Amino acid sequence: MELTLVGSSGERQTVLALVDSGSEHILAAPFLARAIQAEPDPNRELTIGIGGRPRQVRFADVLLRISAPGVPDEFEEWQAEVGFFSSWTPSWGAILGQIGFFDHFSISMSRYSQALAMEPFDAFDKRFHVEIRESENRRRRFKP
Repeated sequence: MELTLVGSSGERQTVLALVDSGSEHILAAPFLARAIQAEPDPNRELTIGIGGRPRQVRFADVLLRISAPGVPDEFEEWQAEVGFFSSWTPSWGAILGQIGFFDHFSISMSRYSQALAMEPFDAFDKRFHVEIRESENRRRRFKP
């Protein structure tokens, strides 16, 4: 899926992003931080295991944008914490993970159609009549 990262002074870069429900965070290649002039915070650093070894990521708050294929003027936009690798050479520019993506939208994926659908966060709850409540940190959770 195409993801656009937007820097605080308006610089933007569009890359292919891997949607990964097994990833805890949104992660991005280091060239993206430079391209949008984001400054990952050395005080918000984490070591994660990916690509067969531990890697350092530093986080910055970034505006993210996804549009429907072929409709660039209609998009979803949200602020999220993005971890930028210090070095990484994947064939994709970013990973969309649990914190910052899956906790902002209801995501449906179909192997048959090779497609992904994004819906408002509470679409799943409404469809399946799930009661939710807010936790202490104001994140929505299923009601026990």
